[in-house]
Amino acid sequence: WWIEASDGLNTRRFPSLSDGEFQVALPAPNDLSGVGLDQTHRIASSDLTLRWEMPASPHLIREFEIHRDGVKLLRTHDTEAEVPLAAGPQQFTVAARFDTARGAMTGEASAPLFVQAALPEAIELSPNQGWPGEQLRIDLTGHNLYLSSDALLIGAPELTPTDVTIIDTHHMRAVLTVEEDATPGPRTLTILRLDGEEIPVPPFEVLSSDGMPRVHSAHPSTARQGARTTVFLDLGDHLPSTRHPPTVTMGNGVFVERVFARGSGLDVEIVVAPDATLGAHPIEVDDGTRVLTGATFTVTDQRNRGTSGCATGPRAEGGAMRWTLLFVAALWFRRRSTR
Repeated sequence: WWIEASDGLNTRRFPSLSDGEFQVALPAPNDLSGVGLDQTHRIASSDLTLRWEMPASPHLIREFEIHRDGVKLLRTHDTEAEVPLAAGPQQFTVAARFDTARGAMTGEASAPLFVQAALPEAIELSPNQGWPGEQLRIDLTGHNLYLSSDALLIGAPELTPTDVTIIDTHHMRAVLTVEEDATPGPRTLTILRLDGEEIPVPPFEVLSSDGMPRVHSAHPSTARQGARTTVFLDLGDHLPSTRHPPTVTMGNGVFVERVFARGSGLDVEIVVAPDATLGAHPIEVDDGTRVLTGATFTVTDQRNRGTSGCATGPRAEGGAMRWTLLFVAALWFRRRSTR
């Protein structure tokens, strides 16, 4: 627009150099905000829930358009939407689309919402493979995880995580059990944070049962109640993890005193309690990463104690009676032969 005035001799124009402009627009949504954003508008997440207020207008609102850095992301009929985040700084706006006499028209964009996002990412799963039927201690580390004590590890088919421990905000540890009938192939676990963020974990590979590490045998494989001995556990080709000294358990009443690595296995110094449970005891070797099983150790009853000449009781009385009968028989034969 411009204004021009003249008195017949002189002419004046406003603006003098260019045209003036004005804009007519349908109203913008109000109070655009992000759920969970702090005052710095920083967030460690892969998505964000946006909320806004309806604009006041006599026209019917069809839907809302959401833009990130000027690029349309999605449309919605609600006054909130979950939008994906990009790493780093970004800004969001929302605009309403109205039904007008001239058809559908997009209104003014809202005031921008600035967001600084750090995308959480699980980088490493260690170990990342295992055999059917075994238990493993797994470690998960990553960037921008921001884990709290309420974080969970969600299992995949045929994998069951337990004993989840948060080492620090970017490090999780858990015990993973692979089902005995698990089929070979990759599985994907998921970290679930308290705020609902789901973070996929690098794949875990279930191996075929061939070559599964185990306790092949124990030498000797038996001991009596009350015995003290050293048992060699044959682990075959499996070398125990160097993260932690291996620990060995052999069931109720069998106490492990010391464990030494030797050759293809472990020397285990044990003491069997006098009242240790009789029969086969399952052997477990925890090398800090895997719990190995496969062999058993058998506890037998105590060896019968020897007897002395001054012993008393039924055993001693029986022995004295036999000697007395032999002596009487010898006298009888002697008298008979002298008649």
